[in-house]
Amino acid sequence: MITQVSAPTPTKDPLTTQDREIIATIINQSDYSKECKPEDVVTIWINSDDIVWVKTGV
Repeated sequence: MITQVSAPTPTKDPLTTQDREIIATIINQSDYSKECKPEDVVTIWINSDDIVWVKTGV
């Protein structure tokens, strides 16, 4: 029996460079204690209470 293994299909990143720049700017204008660069933004999500959460690599 021969089996074929395929590599996972890369997914398209839903955040654009401009999205990351905007998010980093907002974070830096808040009272968050660390400097956030656009490349630090990993993902965002919004919960059912309309609260925006940002995951960063900082």
